[in-house]
Amino acid sequence: MEKLKLAIFLCVVAVVACCIVLMGTSCSAAASLEEEQTVDGAYQALLDSGLVGEALVAAVVEFEAAHPRHGKSKLDLGTLYFSSGEHLLSWQYLQRALALSDAQERTKAGFEATDMEHLHRLLGYLCLFRGDLAAAEEHGRRALEWEESISASYLLAQVLYQQAAASGNWQGDQAVEARAVFGKCFEAGAAMATATQVYSYGRLLVEGNGPQEALSLLETFLERGKWEVGSLMVAAELYGLCGREQEAQLFSHLAQEMAAGLLPKSQVVAAGYSVAADSPAMDFWRELEMASTEAAFPEAGSGANHVARLYGRVLLRQLEGRATKSDLESLVEVEPFFVKLPSYYWLLWQVARQSVPDVSEGGAAAATFVPALKKVVALNPEGLHAEGARLALLDLVSNSQEVLDAVLF
Repeated sequence: MEKLKLAIFLCVVAVVACCIVLMGTSCSAAASLEEEQTVDGAYQALLDSGLVGEALVAAVVEFEAAHPRHGKSKLDLGTLYFSSGEHLLSWQYLQRALALSDAQERTKAGFEATDMEHLHRLLGYLCLFRGDLAAAEEHGRRALEWEESISASYLLAQVLYQQAAASGNWQGDQAVEARAVFGKCFEAGAAMATATQVYSYGRLLVEGNGPQEALSLLETFLERGKWEVGSLMVAAELYGLCGREQEAQLFSHLAQEMAAGLLPKSQVVAAGYSVAADSPAMDFWRELEMASTEAAFPEAGSGANHVARLYGRVLLRQLEGRATKSDLESLVEVEPFFVKLPSYYWLLWQVARQSVPDVSEGGAAAATFVPALKKVVALNPEGLHAEGARLALLDLVSNSQEVLDAVLF
């Protein structure tokens, strides 16, 4: 009987102990959840505090250090430093966020599917920048597992392109998949494509399907207004890959002019018209850009497009080494529309040297272009063509004072 009583007593003790443990666990979980909500609330309050710039960044850095299990602050800092190009710092914070990405920690850290896609996509790009293509591919695929975003698809396509380019196998599995993924990306979100991605897809098309699809891709890209230095260099490279050397030289020249600040965007667009004068796709672009073209050449009115295309045509002929005296005369006639463009006056000089023997030989006719060379220097003393203009002036001007006046501004 005593043994029975003892056994019952021990069972009661065990049950009570279990209840105490369960109550403690429940209280601990509740307390943990309450703490997480408090931390999240404090972080949101920090973001809403009105702090901006370096003060906000410093506050978030301090908050992250004080809360090692808070995922959003780590992801936010990793994103911030990625955007500012501080990739080492970005990598460090994103790795801390990644350490909280397993199932249990992910819930505590407050990560949702969108956050996980974002985390793996940024890590994928950082691996791509470092040349670790295998890790970049892994992160790209994991990002897509969390969310099938256009941004993650572009990452994966770029990685696959890099792998195909490294192997030189443009018909292998990586190149085939890269073409397919890029194709879906451009169908769903072409406006998001960077110049680098356009070049990568364009080269895949050239190597796999021939030049026509790549040229169509390039025209579509330019139609969307992507007339910046990087885009012009991409156009030059793709035209070169497609065997269109004239267009490649023109766009390379335009990129250099624009990079040096000598050619405004509207005039780059106008000069580019000469490349695809008969292209239906470019007709649409002309309509969109006509207003800015007319603003660039207000004196020309409705003839602005003609003036711009004339300039581009003469520039292309000069680059090819086949400019004529007729081209020179046409260029002189449109001077009023280019009075602020030093590269116009440099082109005038180059066409004259190419088309007029007396000028190329340094004869009397060359002296008539001294004013044009002076304007090259005066309009932009540190510009791309200024030094060449000064050297030409030294050869043309004999009076010492006039030399000083010509080359020193």
